[in-house]
Amino acid sequence: MSFYALFSPRIIQVLKLLDSGVVNKNELKEKLNVSISRVSQILNKAENLGLVEVSGNYCKMTSKGYLLLNVYEVIEGFEKLCEIEALKEYDFQDIPPYLMDRLYMLENARLTEKCCDFFCLEKAFINAVRDAKRIKGYANVFFPEYVDVFLEAANSKSIEIVVSRGVLEELLSKHVDKLKIGISKPNVKLYISNRSYKFSFIVTENNLIIYFYLKNGIFDYRRALVCKDANCVEWGEQLYIHVLKNSKIFKL
Repeated sequence: MSFYALFSPRIIQVLKLLDSGVVNKNELKEKLNVSISRVSQILNKAENLGLVEVSGNYCKMTSKGYLLLNVYEVIEGFEKLCEIEALKEYDFQDIPPYLMDRLYMLENARLTEKCCDFFCLEKAFINAVRDAKRIKGYANVFFPEYVDVFLEAANSKSIEIVVSRGVLEELLSKHVDKLKIGISKPNVKLYISNRSYKFSFIVTENNLIIYFYLKNGIFDYRRALVCKDANCVEWGEQLYIHVLKNSKIFKL
């Protein structure tokens, strides 16, 4: 069986169209913009490879077809991420292996940078917090400009934040009154991490924003990966669970 035959662009197109269930040949003809005879040729090839089942005018994907499509989407996701050159500069050693294996889930992330005249990154962060109903995250670096953002969010949103000891010390030394107000609210939980991870992030029901350290050990303040799709959010939720396992609740 040829690897190239399995990953034929036309076959992949057909599998994507069949991903939602049974489809008839006329629908495929319209979606692929080819003749009905060409549809039959493609389906015959896919059926011979064990990827689809054809019954009369209808066809559906087999379990082997679903497996192939999943493999293709993983490869496609990694290829998209590889197009972001800056990722080669980042230190991923603190991302757990099972999430590194699923890094393709971030394929729709974009690298957002601070601009000279307009702080795009801060806007993305503030908008994500403003529009969220629930906010989770981890902070290894202290951003003083975000203290008031979170304090305002604490009035109406569910917030769970894990911080490093360094960030907690900054809060206690410079913003203790605001910290007391924030964690006094029943919808706010602050945790102290037993580890210092080389990233900082927030994840909401709609957004993931994550900052990384560079391989030279410097935190990259200028850039962050910003993503707004369900796969990114799921990946971020799993990263939060990982961080939370090595943390404990903080009380004043």
